[in-house]
Amino acid sequence: MFLQRIGISTLVSVVMVTTAAAEDWDGFYTGVFAGYIQGNADSQRVGGGGESYVELSGSGFGALLGYNHVHEDILIGLESDITIANVGVYDTCQIAPAFDCGSYLDWYGSVRGRIGMVADDLLIYGTAGLAYGKGRTTISPAGPGVSGSADILSWGWTAGFGAEYAVAENIRLKAEYIYTDLGMDTTAIGTISDTNQYEVNPQHQALKVGVNFGF
Repeated sequence: MFLQRIGISTLVSVVMVTTAAAEDWDGFYTGVFAGYIQGNADSQRVGGGGESYVELSGSGFGALLGYNHVHEDILIGLESDITIANVGVYDTCQIAPAFDCGSYLDWYGSVRGRIGMVADDLLIYGTAGLAYGKGRTTISPAGPGVSGSADILSWGWTAGFGAEYAVAENIRLKAEYIYTDLGMDTTAIGTISDTNQYEVNPQHQALKVGVNFGF
């Protein structure tokens, strides 16, 4: 995929930075990040039919907290993050061309395990875990008895890979590629339709860069 190729190039750029002292990776850390998000939202009428697929893209920024434990050259850790997203699309409805439909990702987070290899100031790792988030689906003009908007609160999974490089003691540049599937949520009658419910499944991939601080 395009973002995966860009992600690998970004990781290479991160690890080319040089520093003098070997990093101590053990312990707690926090960090901030920003990135590009690209994804889609699949929807289908409950009971069958009415299928649609929309692509969406945008940006996001967030913060994280984690803990690392290193044994010899192997790092095992746990990380939790939250992302505020500016991601969405608004266009003619695929299943009802007389209406305009919107699909948006407002925020999402994750709790993930990490496992990787440490070589002095460089960490390369894989990560996977639980994801959760909130999005919105809209329709306009809203018909009688219809609010025109449905919040999508869902849980799913996430996985990816990344690298960190210490540029000074306890200061680590970071690049990460993450894929997230937020699972399925069902809209209520009276939000998008006065007679039907819809199952919505948001999925996205993100390329993030940031800085972590050990303490």
